[in-house]
Amino acid sequence: MLAEKSLQQKRLVHILGFLRNLQLTVIDEIKGKTNAKTLLLLINSPGGLVQSSYKVARALRKNFKKIIVFVPHVAASGGTLISLTGNQIVMGMMSQLTPLDPHSRSEEGKPISANSVIDAHAFVTEFFKDKEVSDAPYTYRVLADKFDPVEIRDALADLSLMVEYICEILSYSGYSSEKCIEVAEKMVKGFKTHGDVINIDKAKKIGLHVIPDEKFPEEWQIFREWLGNYMLESADKTHNTVYVFARFKNE
Repeated sequence: MLAEKSLQQKRLVHILGFLRNLQLTVIDEIKGKTNAKTLLLLINSPGGLVQSSYKVARALRKNFKKIIVFVPHVAASGGTLISLTGNQIVMGMMSQLTPLDPHSRSEEGKPISANSVIDAHAFVTEFFKDKEVSDAPYTYRVLADKFDPVEIRDALADLSLMVEYICEILSYSGYSSEKCIEVAEKMVKGFKTHGDVINIDKAKKIGLHVIPDEKFPEEWQIFREWLGNYMLESADKTHNTVYVFARFKNE
């Protein structure tokens, strides 16, 4: 195995395989093979359901004392949430995380950001603060009539729940209570769109425990090679996660 050969001088590494589907049953499989408490986790994903990502992230943190996450390319949306399990998140020049603002679906199936719902309502509310409805342009009156109080309540609830999820995962990853709230608020409400690129500089500014790939040169190179080979060979060229266990000689 390439990783075992490259790293055997520094540490004993158990390469257990590729985690193609993020399922909780994999945790049982891992625990049956090793009692290692340090996990090196490579993530490449365009995103996924928040509920599933939260359950996986929580299970990982409940079972491993230390997690180092590697993101050579992209860990978006649900992938970003799982990345927050890292006591350290290793990123490079082309690495990308994304905001964690929740979305719902319109009747036409179009994704709608909860932030957009709240911001639009605030905009219209501010517009009508010193105007009579009869004095407003027709387009604004139509827009105001379209707001559903239930949708607004759901959007607020979704935003609050996402902050709770992030805070819980970050608390397991070594962040203080104050830092958990600060980071969660920024990741949920601090960006213009869900597609905003969070590079290594933005991730540091948010307050995430991010370190440059130069700190793990051998591991970074190995994971990049794995990712490149797997994406070329696999029919699923987007969702890739590899789990690796490292037992340091001085542990």
